[in-house]
Amino acid sequence: AGGSDNGAHVIALNNVMYANEKALRVEDQLREFRLLNNTFGGPGIVEFVAGGAAGDFFAANNLVLGAKLPSPFPVRLNRVVDSSSFIDAGQGNYQLAMKSPAIDSAMSLSEVTSDAMGVSRPHGKAYDFGAYEYQAASVELPISHTVQFGGAVAVVAPALSFLAAKRKRR
Repeated sequence: AGGSDNGAHVIALNNVMYANEKALRVEDQLREFRLLNNTFGGPGIVEFVAGGAAGDFFAANNLVLGAKLPSPFPVRLNRVVDSSSFIDAGQGNYQLAMKSPAIDSAMSLSEVTSDAMGVSRPHGKAYDFGAYEYQAASVELPISHTVQFGGAVAVVAPALSFLAAKRKRR
């Protein structure tokens, strides 16, 4: 005798949700509801309405801008931060800032192998909380180099070397 699978299986991962009265509203009975590595930019995150309680609800590695986590989110698996944890939350940029406590402090999740921009997880020592893995900007530039102008020799910084080279060609 085969059983029926009543209810949906929903996994939401690597989403950034902000400026919403309610980011998620669950109205129909769910068999499984998993929220993984999402970033929520403010209050009003999850609302379960009549008949909408999830049978198997699991929330982990979610990052919430605000004062506290919503009640269904386990405190030990999710993180609350202030706006300084993001590059520019006021303008909708929820990528992690350099000193965010969300960096390298989340648990490994087999379902989440990359972030919202396709960067593989983990990018550092451990997974980051939220939709984005932190990436330090690294550009390798020489400290200085030598440029020759006729008979004179000058040591210049990288930004100046392009201008000097263009002037020499004229």
